[in-house]
Amino acid sequence: MFKLAPSDRFTYPVTVETIVNGGATRKDKFSVTFARLSTTEVTDWVDRIIEAGREGTETAVQTARDLAHKVVLDWQEVLGDDGTPVPFSTDMLSQALEIHPFPTSIASAWLEAVNGGAKRKN
Repeated sequence: MFKLAPSDRFTYPVTVETIVNGGATRKDKFSVTFARLSTTEVTDWVDRIIEAGREGTETAVQTARDLAHKVVLDWQEVLGDDGTPVPFSTDMLSQALEIHPFPTSIASAWLEAVNGGAKRKN
C-alpha cells in the first residue's frame, strides 16, 4: 500500500571512507535523518550535483555542503574523539562538513536513497 501523505523525513545509512595511517582506509557508518523533498526539489538538487561534478572538486564539495544544510535534520551514531555521542546541531553539522570526505559521503547517501536505496545496488 502506498501512502499519499508520506512522512516529511526518512533515515538512511551513511558510510564515510577515510584514509588512515599507512594509506589504508577505514569505513565509518552512521545514520542520518533526511528531509523528504518534493520531486521538483530532488530533480533540482540532482541536476545541481551533476553540474557541480563537471565544474570540479571545489564546486562539488560546496554543493554537497549546501545539500547537507538543506536535507540533514538529525544524525545517530556519530561519536566524538572520546567515544561519546555527539548530539546533532547545525553548528556540529557545519563542523563535520569541514572533514573530508564527510560532505560528499552525505551527498552520496542522499543520492542513493532518492534513487531507490540499497535495494537497487547490484
